[in-house]
Amino acid sequence: MFSRRARKDREEPGYLRPYAEVARRVGAQFEALLWQSAEGQRRRFDVLAEMIEPERRSIADLGCGRVDLLVHLHALGRVPRRYVGVDGLRAMVEAGRGVIDAHRYPDAEVHELDFVADAEALTELVQACHIDTLIFSGSLNTLEQPMAEEVLQRAYDVVPPGGLLAFNFLSNLLAGQETGERGPAFRFATLDLVAWALRRTPLVRFRHDYLGGHDATITMTKPA
Repeated sequence: MFSRRARKDREEPGYLRPYAEVARRVGAQFEALLWQSAEGQRRRFDVLAEMIEPERRSIADLGCGRVDLLVHLHALGRVPRRYVGVDGLRAMVEAGRGVIDAHRYPDAEVHELDFVADAEALTELVQACHIDTLIFSGSLNTLEQPMAEEVLQRAYDVVPPGGLLAFNFLSNLLAGQETGERGPAFRFATLDLVAWALRRTPLVRFRHDYLGGHDATITMTKPA
């Protein structure tokens, strides 16, 4: 059983503040996830589902929000063996738990946890919940790239052999787009992240053929 003490301080760290400010205005609604559109969110989820084969996996959805990924996977008929959602905002955690209870989704739970600030959290989560796949879907966007890579390194380190790390992010590869801030989100140097992944495992998949090239998804399988 996974149990981790939630953050007690009232002021959110900078990477959570954009989400928290919107959530305080509108509650745990779609707008508080900072996705530009529900259609774009669904397309990212479709790409993830195509790349990771979720029905074969026990998934930790890091930055799960209202567990929209879980809802989408159920709609696709591609239900993971186990789903553990993690979010740093209590409003989102409570909303996600409400969705799971309302739909009576089996083998699904949500925990309040700041996986950026709590360096040991992912180790405990993977071990306690028998996770083999870690997913960041949009949840790295408010981090600058060096911090995002640090979080990804922690995640890859705790993925078990044969397990998988999957993440999407805003790409800089279109003409005229630079790395750096875009609203509350940061656009990453995409080819640098592909190279970062390949230095750790040869088992890398990369997608850039959706949403007009504004987004990218990388999956990394840890060799068994």
